[in-house]
Amino acid sequence: MSLQNLRVIVLALLVAAMAVAFPGGARADVKIAVVDIQRILTESVAGKSIQKQLEVQQKSYQDDVAQQEKTLQATQDQLNKEQAATKSSSDLIQKKADFEKKVVDARQAMQKKRETIEKAANGAVNDLRMQAAQIINDMAKKDKYNVVLNRAAVIMAEQVMDITDSVLRQ
Repeated sequence: MSLQNLRVIVLALLVAAMAVAFPGGARADVKIAVVDIQRILTESVAGKSIQKQLEVQQKSYQDDVAQQEKTLQATQDQLNKEQAATKSSSDLIQKKADFEKKVVDARQAMQKKRETIEKAANGAVNDLRMQAAQIINDMAKKDKYNVVLNRAAVIMAEQVMDITDSVLRQ
């Protein structure tokens, strides 16, 4: 269970406990808001920018992979021609070993590049989440919300409780 899921469960239990603990009229004093974090990540200007940059990086990565595959395939084809012509030679054995090393190196380089892209994307999304959390926190203080829940953790809520549009505007 992730830390985020644990937080959502604890928060849901807190809200449930508040609903049970406060008798009828006192419940009206509890002000709850709901925000769709996923929508903020996908629809905000920053979220769209992150997505566009990620698409550019992924396209570049795919182009690099295709180029590497093309180069390696050409090298392998050349080795196959040489092998058919010579049957066995120490030079050919060395060329095959060099080729296998190139394949391993290319895989490692592509893996490293993919991990770098993923790390950058995750960092950007986490930064956006932190900015959204700060905006939500400021709104909660200003509008005196006692609890703000992520829409993903809420089964049902009245539309008036949803502050996502306000967060997106900010």
